[in-house]
Amino acid sequence: MNKQLKWAGIAAGGLIVFFVALTILMSMLLPLDKIKDFAASKISQMVDREVKIEGVSFNIFKGIKLNGVTVGNNKYFSKDPFITIKAIDLQYAFWPLFQKKIIVHQIILEKPEILIEKKENNVYNFEDLFDKPKTQAAKSKTMGEKPKSQNQNIDLLVNNFAIKGGKIVYHDYASGKSELKKIDLRVSGITLSMIKPMDIKLSAVGNYQNKDIPVKFETSFKIDLKEDKTKLDRLLLSLAGESITGKAVVEDLSKGPKVKVEIKSDKMALDPLLGIFAVAPAEKKEKAKAKPGQLTASLKKTLDAIPKNLSVDLELDFKNTSLQGFKIDKIQLEGKLKDRVIWLKADGLEAYQGKLDLKGRFNTRSLNYVIDYVKLKGVDSTVFTNAAIDAFLPEMLDMKNKVEGVLEFKFSGSGGGVELPQAFDNLKFNGYALLLKGRLKKLKSLESIADQYNISLFKHDLYVKGLKTDLAMSNKVLTVKDLSLEDTDIKLYFKGKLNFNNMRYEPGNRLTAKLSPAVTRDLPREFSVFRDESGFAEFTFELQGPLSRPIPAPVLDKPVEAAIGKLKAKIEAKQIEIETQIKKQAEERSEETKEELKKQAEEKIKEIIKF
Repeated sequence: MNKQLKWAGIAAGGLIVFFVALTILMSMLLPLDKIKDFAASKISQMVDREVKIEGVSFNIFKGIKLNGVTVGNNKYFSKDPFITIKAIDLQYAFWPLFQKKIIVHQIILEKPEILIEKKENNVYNFEDLFDKPKTQAAKSKTMGEKPKSQNQNIDLLVNNFAIKGGKIVYHDYASGKSELKKIDLRVSGITLSMIKPMDIKLSAVGNYQNKDIPVKFETSFKIDLKEDKTKLDRLLLSLAGESITGKAVVEDLSKGPKVKVEIKSDKMALDPLLGIFAVAPAEKKEKAKAKPGQLTASLKKTLDAIPKNLSVDLELDFKNTSLQGFKIDKIQLEGKLKDRVIWLKADGLEAYQGKLDLKGRFNTRSLNYVIDYVKLKGVDSTVFTNAAIDAFLPEMLDMKNKVEGVLEFKFSGSGGGVELPQAFDNLKFNGYALLLKGRLKKLKSLESIADQYNISLFKHDLYVKGLKTDLAMSNKVLTVKDLSLEDTDIKLYFKGKLNFNNMRYEPGNRLTAKLSPAVTRDLPREFSVFRDESGFAEFTFELQGPLSRPIPAPVLDKPVEAAIGKLKAKIEAKQIEIETQIKKQAEERSEETKEELKKQAEEKIKEIIKF
């Protein structure tokens, strides 16, 4: 939005300067009515728009006043005028006119109003104004005309410029109207800006959440042509009583500007700053949904306007900052723009009792980004997740107040795009997450198990000693590795994939729950096959179906193996028992046989002896 305002301001400023030079010169030669008609006609030809001037008043010793100035809108937009000005007051010095010098002490614009319109195809109503010089030059070349040069013997100097009671109306056809009103601007010291600093003071009233937000901006800067640089020694932005201060240096103006900026704030709510030109909530009408790719095209158009040789170094030091309820205690950030790539590094961003470090880069041409690392440590998970849901994920309100404890995570990744679903489709990352000394309240995946298998423990809150998991995302599939949750009476383990293409669990995932002997003491004897050596009962499931309400399908590999093992042990024990009995019977039969043979031998011996 600031980019569009800049170009609109340039367009309006160009017209005003033309008014100044043309009106002062013509007032010396022609009657007022002819001045009015001549100026309106010439400007109309220049901008290819209808220009009207209701009246002109002239005092040769004081200045000229143009009343009721109107510049028509682009013919492809609304019929409302592009610029309307109640009056333009030109106060000049009389005696320098005889030296062919026009020194204007002050130009005052009374109640100017600028209408900025944006169509759904990202075209603005002022864009045609910047094509006029090229078009006219081409036309003159075709007709064999030589471009007219300005009279170099006449100097036009403007010392002060002011706007009183101005207004900017921004109409986005896709979202609605908003406005910046009560604009008062004063630029002083223009003529001597090469010698001493020039001052700019601006005040206005914006609108955010149906409330008027006072805005003030002040700066003092000096242009040094010899060293080819500009210095802003004092920069102040005040928003609803909160302020941002800073300073800046712009070097190598002729080659490709190098900008160094330092910005500080002790307290700042960013919502009003970002929402000054947002559609006022009071406008109760249904917004037209932006077409896919519209935001991307608009952003690329803005970013493409960044000069190729522009280099920016930024140091940001903010305290007590908030955005849509998301509060940040401290931000220390280093930023750099070079070759149209934005580099960011923050060491020590503090929020919700924790600390965040990050490093990454964003390519303004391709809209791709790389995250070298993001580290979050020691954060209060309840207030953090609640604030994140309120600010960015309102569709997940049922997850508020579900997570308690200390949150830590670290990940790196890459992606591209600024619109959903494209941005989510391109997201890739690897990392891990930790939750310590916390509690999870009634997870849906466990509630479904509780409903199906009547395990009441899964309907209760889980007190977490430690929860750890490794995570990876690619092609809209989240891979969860080695998720483990340790509790006094329950241990949970999960590994598998969550497919966000179809919002379902991928086959082959495993959710394992181990319940303590104290919890499972009342289970029937048949469940003994699920117990391990320590007495914990182990249940394994495959989560099937939608992510929002999964269906737990029991996996009985281990219980079956355990049952088979016990049965095999019984069979082997029985086999040993049978073999022992057979051996014993064989040994007993052998003794009986020996005795029988002995008796038979004795009978034979007796017979031999008798013989």
